[in-house]
This record gives sequence, C-alpha cells and structure tokens, in this order.
Amino acid sequence: LFKEEYALPFDLKTDYFKKQSKRYNLEVLPTVVIYDEREEKILYQGRIDNRFYGVGKQRQITTHNDLIAALEAITKQQAIEQKSTQPVGCFINFADNISRSN
Repeated sequence: LFKEEYALPFDLKTDYFKKQSKRYNLEVLPTVVIYDEREEKILYQGRIDNRFYGVGKQRQITTHNDLIAALEAITKQQAIEQKSTQPVGCFINFADNISRSN
C-alpha cells in the first residue's frame, strides 16, 4: 500500500533480520539512509522531516523536509547541506526472535 500510495518507482523490502539496520548502525525507526553504491558511502542518514521533535510529540506544521532536500541536492549534483540528522521514533528491537536467529 505504501509503495502504491506514494507511487514509489523502486522496490521496498522489510529488513526482517535487521541486517541493514546493523550495517548502518541504526537505532531508531524511521531512519532514512541514502547510500551511494558506486562510491560506497552514505550521502544522508537521519530523519525524513522535522514533523516529530520528541517521541509522540509532533509539530502542527512540518517546516523542513530533510529527505527531500537531500534528494533534490543529489539530483541537482549539489552538495547536501545537512548530511545527517537525529531521527525521532521507536528504538529497533535487536533482541527479538527473528533478529537473534541470524
């Protein structure tokens, strides 16, 4: 549903075994990682936008879209102004049965 609702032109995969979460040292969901496969480096990592400023606390108006800003900079071949931000959300459970089995 999410892919269709937002008309995303790429495949989405659930990180059931938390391999990507561990690879990028993620602690909180949601966290966005823009990774350059050719250069083998992270271009942006952090929050989607500043809607949430604390767990369960959100602004009436989102004033900055960090992910959009990063993607626009990439498409314009410009430097990303803010390469990382602190995500706000739920901690990833690395102690669940699925994570521990791998």
